[in-house]
This record gives sequence, C-alpha cells and structure tokens, in this order.
Amino acid sequence: MSTPSDLALALVVACAACGGESLFRSPVNPLRLDVVAARTTIDVGDTTTVRFQLSNTGGDTVGLTFSSGCQVLPYVTDTGHQVVYPGGGGWACITVITHLELAPGAQKVVPVVIHGGSPAAPGYANVPLDPGQYWMYATLEQPDHPRSESLLFTVR
Repeated sequence: MSTPSDLALALVVACAACGGESLFRSPVNPLRLDVVAARTTIDVGDTTTVRFQLSNTGGDTVGLTFSSGCQVLPYVTDTGHQVVYPGGGGWACITVITHLELAPGAQKVVPVVIHGGSPAAPGYANVPLDPGQYWMYATLEQPDHPRSESLLFTVR
C-alpha cells in the first residue's frame, strides 16, 4: 500500500529523471512571429518594405501543417482597428493542405511593400496607405499559435 509520502518521493524521482524539467510545464514554443520594418515612418510618395517573419528559435526542426494555401498572414489596421490590408478585411485562401518545415534558425518571410499615399505606377505591387497611423501584425493560419506583436507605422 502506498502512502502520500511514497507518492511524493516517486514524483521527485521522476522529476530528477527528466533532467530537472518540471512535469507540469508545457514545452516552450520555438516559433516566433515578428514584424520588422527598416523604417516605421514614411512620407507620402515614399516606399518601404515591411517583413512579416516566422522564425524557428529552437534547436530542432519544426513542421507545421496548414489547412489552406495561406501560412503567414500579414495585416494592416487603422487606429480604429479596421483592417485596411488585405483589402476586404480578410484573406481568401485556397483550400489545400500545405506544409512548412523550419530548420533551427530558419525563417519564413512574407515581405509587403508599403507606399505612402496613392498606389505606385501600374505593374508595381504595393499597399498604398494614406497619411495617418497604422498597426501592422501577422498571424498564422493555425489558430493555436499566437499572433505577432503589433508595430505602429506612420505615413506623413
């Protein structure tokens, strides 16, 4: 018959066998989702590229499976939190299973060209933003992963 002290001792031994890791702690998520911009303020007529990047900061390869062709989803909202990019407020993604594998230190980068003011000349893909302040962030198509921090961006 086991006593409570026997159970406590067994738990301590099990924790020691795990190399000191707690049995109650969930594994650390090695994925990091960031928004990186060389400039966070541009003038009307200027252009800059904002990078939405998913990084594997861990020591093991991470594999992700998505239920659509979308993986890293960039968003731009105005100060009232209304989505201005993508147009229409959300992504239209093809329904197909896709996979993404990130080796340790690897990144998946989605660059978005931001243009202050009216759109650039025909043939150039960009996101035109009127003068004002905007929030930029990214999410993954998988809902169990957190979104990135928001980056404040200004067009003047």
